Order: sequence, then structure tokens, then C-alpha cells
Amino acid sequence: MLLKIGQVVPFSFATRSLYNAYYDALALYYSQFATPYLTVVWQPLIDDAAAIIETLGLRSQNVEDTKIRNAYMDNLPPILKDLKYKVKKCIKAGTITDSLSSFVIAAFTKSISQKSNFNFHSAYDICIAKVTSNKAALIAKGFTQLHIDSITDNHNSAWEIQQTKIDLREEISNLSINNQNILNLCIDEDKKVIEALKAMAEATSNKELLEKATQKAILSSFSPIPPKNARRRNIQKASSIIIRSNMHAKNLLQLTLLTDVEVILYRVELKNDINETGTTLHYNVKWEGKKANILGTGNYIKITNKSTSKKAVVLLKEIDVNLK
Repeated sequence: MLLKIGQVVPFSFATRSLYNAYYDALALYYSQFATPYLTVVWQPLIDDAAAIIETLGLRSQNVEDTKIRNAYMDNLPPILKDLKYKVKKCIKAGTITDSLSSFVIAAFTKSISQKSNFNFHSAYDICIAKVTSNKAALIAKGFTQLHIDSITDNHNSAWEIQQTKIDLREEISNLSINNQNILNLCIDEDKKVIEALKAMAEATSNKELLEKATQKAILSSFSPIPPKNARRRNIQKASSIIIRSNMHAKNLLQLTLLTDVEVILYRVELKNDINETGTTLHYNVKWEGKKANILGTGNYIKITNKSTSKKAVVLLKEIDVNLK
């Protein structure tokens, strides 16, 4: 498997998400992947790979964007302090049985103070999953839905800016031998997990997992480097925008939803028409298709943000097939 430098950690994140989704079955099928495999074996390799990418200095991020990203990150420590306090109260009351350390609040806070982007994203993934699974208990102790949404909103805003600025196009083979080894160890561990998931899928006739547990499928599930000439489109809460009109039938449209909200894509006959149904865009998953693949009829291609509380941000690119 050949990956660019900028693909290594996002690929690991995507593989880890698949691992987490099928963890219970995989832990029973292959005990070597049961707890504490993730924290003791795999996550340290991901962290080492992320540290290399952070220190390579291969990011093209201007000063103003850095300030904006940092401001979003710096909004989080007070919320995380409150979260830590409320988790402790829930544990004492017996309404949360998970350990405080499992929320990785300390690692999350450290990643913010160090402005370590990949560790920030990784810690958020783990923390918000724990918060979500214990939401009722936390809300009962005063950690409200507004607090939870604030963690997600600030993370998504900071990560969105970083993702659209990452420029890590060099080949791994251009790095020092030591750095190559670190990145390749991470990739090799990713492959072990993928192979185990695939074997389990074959043994249990799980067709859905069989389709997902391939390197190609995982690579296509994220967009680690924004395509050249891609544009960001903001869709305000409970609003719709036209993203294209009279698109050539042969051209390809690529869309990646950068915020975790409900967004649908569709076609309409008239500019002011709004559809209630369409193709759902999934957070951080690239959608690609032609005009004919978009639900509805007409020449106007629209996106609707169904959220009534958050704006949506979509990365958009049209590939002109006629010019190839």
C-alpha cells in the first residue's frame, strides 16, 4: 500500500473508526485485538506518526488561519475542566462506570496547549464518544447539551481550518530512514487490523463489512488533502444554497462535509425550489458522482443544511471530464 505522508494519520483514524464500530465482534473473534490492544499497541504508533508529521514543517497555513484555528482550540479548556468535574461527580454517584482516564480529558487539554492538530483530533474522537455514551448522566449533573455541542463545534471549526490547509504531498520514501520506519510501522499495524476485519467478515458472511474492510474503501472514505481548486461553501442553519447549475452530464462532482450536521444534496427544476429529501452527505466522507447520480430532477444542484442550530461547511470540486 502506497500512501502519501499526509494520508498516513487520516488513514489510521479511518481504520480505527472501523475497528471501533466492529470492536465487540472482533474482540471475540481475535482476542489479540481486545482491550488493551488499542491503547497499548496501536494508538502509540498512530501518535508517533502524528508527531513526525507535526514536526516536519510541511504545512502551508497562513498566520491569520492559524490564529483563527487556535482561538477555536482555546475555547475548549474551560469546558473540559467543567467536563472533568462533572465526570467525577457522576463516577462518585455511580451513574458513570467508566474511569475518568477513559475520557482522555488530560490528553485532549494537552493537545490544545501544544497545538498538536492530529492529537487534538484523536483525543476529541475518543472523548466525545465517551461523552455521548454517558450523556444522560452528565446532563443530570449539569453538563448540558449546549456544553456537548460546544465541544463538537469548536473542534469541527478548528479541524476544518487545519484540514483545508494541510499540504503534505511528499512521498514517504523522501524522509529519513528513521521517520520512514515510524510511519511504516503505523501503516503495518493498520493493515493487520484491516486484514483481521476482512477475515472476520468472510467467516461470518458479513457483506457490508467485507466491502468496508479494504484499503481502497478506507482511502476513499476520507479526503486528507483537499483537491486542487476545491472551494469551501458555507450553508447557514436551516438554509439551502445552489452549488451548481447546468452542470455537464459527464463531469464529476466531489463533496466532503466538514461539519457534523445533517446535510442533503439534490436537484430541482426551479431556482427557489427546496426538497425535503435527497442524498445525505456524511461527515468527513467524500461523496463523488455525476449529475445523474443526484436525486431529483432539473439543472439546479442544491444543498440543504437541516440543522436548526449549526452552520454546515462543504468542500466542493467539479472535475471537468470533457477537458481530459
